[in-house]
Amino acid sequence: MRKFYLFFSFILLVFTQANAQTALRGMYIDNFNLIIGNTNKEDSLLQYAQDSSFNYLALYSLHTLNLNNTTTANSLGAFIYKARVMYGITYVGAVCETYSSFQNKITPYNLGRTDDNEKFNVFNLEFEFWTSSSVNPGGYYCTQYLQSANCSCDTSGGFKYFISELHKIDSIAATQNVISETYLGWFNQGQAQQIHSNVDRILLHAYRTGTSSLYSYSSTRLQYLASSNTMVDVAPIFSAEPSFMGPWLDSHTQVDAYNQYKTDFDNDNSSWKQYINILGHQWFDWGFMPKPVPGSGPTIAASGPLTFCSGGSVSLTASTGTSYLWSTGATTRSITVTGSGNYSCQVTTNGNTQTTPVKIVDVKNNPIVSISQLNPNGNPVTINSTASPESGTITAYQWKFNGNNIVNGGQSSTYNALQSGNYSLSVSNSFNCYAISNTENVTVSTSSAIFEIPNANNGNEKDAVKFNIYPNPSNEILTIDLLSSKACMTEIKLADINNRILYEDHSQIAPGLNKAKLNLTKIGSGIYFLSVRDDTSVFSKKIVIAH
Repeated sequence: MRKFYLFFSFILLVFTQANAQTALRGMYIDNFNLIIGNTNKEDSLLQYAQDSSFNYLALYSLHTLNLNNTTTANSLGAFIYKARVMYGITYVGAVCETYSSFQNKITPYNLGRTDDNEKFNVFNLEFEFWTSSSVNPGGYYCTQYLQSANCSCDTSGGFKYFISELHKIDSIAATQNVISETYLGWFNQGQAQQIHSNVDRILLHAYRTGTSSLYSYSSTRLQYLASSNTMVDVAPIFSAEPSFMGPWLDSHTQVDAYNQYKTDFDNDNSSWKQYINILGHQWFDWGFMPKPVPGSGPTIAASGPLTFCSGGSVSLTASTGTSYLWSTGATTRSITVTGSGNYSCQVTTNGNTQTTPVKIVDVKNNPIVSISQLNPNGNPVTINSTASPESGTITAYQWKFNGNNIVNGGQSSTYNALQSGNYSLSVSNSFNCYAISNTENVTVSTSSAIFEIPNANNGNEKDAVKFNIYPNPSNEILTIDLLSSKACMTEIKLADINNRILYEDHSQIAPGLNKAKLNLTKIGSGIYFLSVRDDTSVFSKKIVIAH
């Protein structure tokens, strides 16, 4: 399959450069035959993989599955589809130890699926030809494969068998546009050159108890792989087994090992490095990886309501962990949110990475409002408003005079100003978001709007008054005449001799003669005072009620 990759080498190089963040993050899955078909186990595995940002699952134990059985094949297809489409797993690999397994089991399965998302896209050969106990006489590889293939039962015969199988697997993978891959432990330079020409990528054994020697442990073998002076794709394998990095994972994240490995690789000034492309990393394996305790997943605490008005904020704080990765990209434990969105955090604790439930923040827009004077220098001055709720509907108006709320008559979209000063308007919407308008400096005319009217009783100009009332005394209906030069607001009050207010009215009168009638039938006989007020003057008359 090397020709296929060389043909697309330029395209892959550009893609890799543009997508450096998609480094290989793989994990071997042991005992997959005990997981497939069990929804809870499948989802637990896939959720863990997603939470830990794994994008490659290499499946063991496929030889125990009867993929000729439609039900089993469909269950496998459903798992691979779910891994890819729902959990973001880019690669799903089949791990086998012989070409015949790929030829007779994996390839027919792949060809039988009509949806590419249900197919394996990595063929991984795992044959440890360097392990003496397996290849020597009486060993598993010797009795199972080497003798029947006329290969000597030693590491040399083991490699001969391995490289033949790898070449055939690479060829069959190329026909299906599948990546060929192999796991390597120990080999010499000559073997490295043969291996490199027969596989697309290599998973290189780097089993240590900590990170200090991860790179140095494998650097010589990397140099062997680079000796052909052509690019080799390699990913180191780390082990979560108790005898290796299991204890280390209790206080570190999986990616910390790769970060240290890559840093040490980058700091190596050896010239052969130019032929090594570190793709990412692989972990062995699911069974040893630290798992979260059921029901102990991280959560997000909010400092206040998740729905608030524009200009506000809420602090989101994740459960205690050793590292954090928010959906925003932030890596602190707490973030301050000012915009709408769905927020979650990957929290890593003792090597376990889990994602919190989502917090939905909904930021409502504030209203928009402006005011203007319709009749500057009038008496009164009418102030109009233009308002938009932006979110919900307008629910309240509150006019302000010199910064203070106007209690009486200040709760509508317009206001008639009787006093000079600064006016503004606060508008609220149905989400209790508010905005304050611009300020209008209003000047109200100081001349009285009410003309004098000759007394209706004697017509004497000298007795002229600002308003006229009749009949006086009165026992039923009292008529009030007001003559105004323009529209204005007036206040009419009727009070007894103890200044108790028995009647009060605030009305806007029109230019010219205005009449008002006051029903006196429910007011007792006696002496009363009727007053009329505009913005500059107060006029008062004594009246007598006699029933």
